[in-house]
Amino acid sequence: MTNPSVHLVKGLHITATDKRNILAAIDFLEEKFAEFVATSPQTVPNYGCIHCTRKGSPKSYALTPRKIEAGTYDVEIRTKEKNDYGGDRSRVSMVVVRIKNRAPLYRPDYAQPDDSPGLFSSEELAQ
Repeated sequence: MTNPSVHLVKGLHITATDKRNILAAIDFLEEKFAEFVATSPQTVPNYGCIHCTRKGSPKSYALTPRKIEAGTYDVEIRTKEKNDYGGDRSRVSMVVVRIKNRAPLYRPDYAQPDDSPGLFSSEELAQ
Protein backbone atom coordinates (compact mmCIF):
# COMPACT_ATOMS: atom_id res chain seq x y z
CA MET A 1 0.00 0.00 0.00
CA THR A 2 1.25 3.44 -0.84
CA ASN A 3 1.60 6.12 1.78
CA PRO A 4 -0.97 8.92 1.97
CA SER A 5 0.09 12.19 0.41
CA VAL A 6 -1.03 15.81 0.77
CA HIS A 7 -1.33 18.06 -2.28
CA LEU A 8 -1.93 21.78 -2.12
CA VAL A 9 -4.96 22.80 -4.21
CA LYS A 10 -5.37 26.44 -3.21
CA GLY A 11 -3.40 28.78 -0.98
CA LEU A 12 0.20 29.61 -0.27
CA HIS A 13 3.06 27.21 0.31
CA ILE A 14 2.83 24.49 2.95
CA THR A 15 5.90 22.74 4.30
CA ALA A 16 6.57 19.02 4.60
CA THR A 17 6.04 19.39 8.35
CA ASP A 18 2.64 20.97 7.66
CA LYS A 19 1.75 17.99 5.47
CA ARG A 20 2.75 15.50 8.18
CA ASN A 21 0.80 17.47 10.77
CA ILE A 22 -2.29 17.58 8.54
CA LEU A 23 -2.18 13.79 8.15
CA ALA A 24 -1.74 13.39 11.91
CA ALA A 25 -4.69 15.73 12.51
CA ILE A 26 -6.89 13.65 10.20
CA ASP A 27 -5.95 10.50 12.13
CA PHE A 28 -6.70 12.25 15.43
CA LEU A 29 -10.08 13.59 14.24
CA GLU A 30 -11.10 10.22 12.85
CA GLU A 31 -10.37 8.59 16.21
CA LYS A 32 -11.94 11.43 18.21
CA PHE A 33 -15.24 11.41 16.28
CA ALA A 34 -15.52 7.61 15.73
CA GLU A 35 -17.99 7.13 18.58
CA PHE A 36 -20.02 10.19 17.53
CA VAL A 37 -20.28 8.90 13.93
CA ALA A 38 -21.30 5.42 15.12
CA THR A 39 -24.00 6.91 17.36
CA SER A 40 -25.39 9.46 14.90
CA PRO A 41 -24.37 8.63 11.31
CA GLN A 42 -26.76 11.16 9.74
CA THR A 43 -25.18 14.14 11.55
CA VAL A 44 -22.20 16.00 10.07
CA PRO A 45 -19.42 16.07 12.70
CA ASN A 46 -18.01 19.52 13.49
CA TYR A 47 -14.37 18.66 12.74
CA GLY A 48 -13.33 22.28 12.21
CA CYS A 49 -13.95 23.30 15.83
CA ILE A 50 -10.85 21.40 17.02
CA HIS A 51 -7.42 22.92 16.46
CA CYS A 52 -4.87 20.10 16.43
CA THR A 53 -1.28 20.86 17.36
CA ARG A 54 1.86 18.84 17.93
CA LYS A 55 3.94 19.24 21.05
CA GLY A 56 6.46 22.05 20.67
CA SER A 57 4.99 23.33 17.41
CA PRO A 58 3.83 26.95 17.13
CA LYS A 59 1.20 25.94 14.56
CA SER A 60 -2.26 24.48 15.01
CA TYR A 61 -4.47 23.02 12.29
CA ALA A 62 -8.28 23.03 12.00
CA LEU A 63 -9.54 20.77 9.21
CA THR A 64 -12.98 20.77 7.65
CA PRO A 65 -13.87 18.21 4.96
CA ARG A 66 -15.24 19.90 1.85
CA LYS A 67 -18.73 18.76 0.85
CA ILE A 68 -18.11 19.17 -2.87
CA GLU A 69 -15.34 16.55 -3.08
CA ALA A 70 -14.42 13.73 -0.73
CA GLY A 71 -10.74 13.79 0.20
CA THR A 72 -10.36 17.57 0.04
CA TYR A 73 -10.14 19.74 3.13
CA ASP A 74 -10.25 23.40 4.10
CA VAL A 75 -7.36 23.85 6.51
CA GLU A 76 -6.94 26.81 8.85
CA ILE A 77 -3.32 27.08 9.96
CA ARG A 78 -2.88 29.28 13.03
CA THR A 79 0.69 30.25 13.92
CA LYS A 80 1.50 31.65 17.38
CA GLU A 81 4.14 34.36 17.26
CA LYS A 82 5.55 37.19 19.37
CA ASN A 83 5.36 40.79 18.23
CA ASP A 84 8.26 43.28 18.58
CA TYR A 85 7.25 44.03 22.16
CA GLY A 86 7.07 40.40 23.27
CA GLY A 87 3.29 40.19 23.17
CA ASP A 88 1.48 37.19 21.81
CA ARG A 89 -0.15 37.36 18.41
CA SER A 90 -1.37 34.80 15.93
CA ARG A 91 -1.33 34.65 12.17
CA VAL A 92 -4.00 32.67 10.35
CA SER A 93 -3.70 31.28 6.84
CA MET A 94 -6.23 29.23 4.89
CA VAL A 95 -5.38 26.51 2.38
CA VAL A 96 -7.25 23.79 0.52
CA VAL A 97 -5.55 20.40 0.30
CA ARG A 98 -6.30 17.07 -1.37
CA ILE A 99 -5.33 13.86 0.42
CA LYS A 100 -4.52 10.88 -1.78
CA ASN A 101 -4.23 7.21 -0.77
CA ARG A 102 -6.26 7.65 2.42
CA ALA A 103 -9.95 7.30 3.22
CA PRO A 104 -11.59 10.70 3.79
CA LEU A 105 -13.06 11.76 7.12
CA TYR A 106 -16.67 10.69 7.49
CA ARG A 107 -19.29 13.05 6.17
CA PRO A 108 -22.77 11.78 5.24
CA ASP A 109 -23.51 14.48 2.66
CA TYR A 110 -20.57 14.36 0.25
CA ALA A 111 -21.58 15.40 -3.25
CA GLN A 112 -21.87 12.33 -5.44
CA PRO A 113 -20.18 12.24 -8.85
CA ASP A 114 -22.49 12.98 -11.77
CA ASP A 115 -22.97 9.65 -13.59
CA SER A 116 -26.09 10.72 -15.42
CA PRO A 117 -26.14 10.28 -19.19
CA GLY A 118 -24.92 13.29 -21.10
CA LEU A 119 -25.78 14.72 -24.47
CA PHE A 120 -22.67 13.15 -26.00
CA SER A 121 -21.04 9.83 -25.27
CA SER A 122 -17.42 9.74 -24.09
CA GLU A 123 -16.42 8.19 -27.45
CA GLU A 124 -17.92 11.16 -29.31
CA LEU A 125 -16.09 13.61 -27.07
CA ALA A 126 -12.77 11.83 -27.65
CA GLN A 127 -12.87 12.51 -31.40
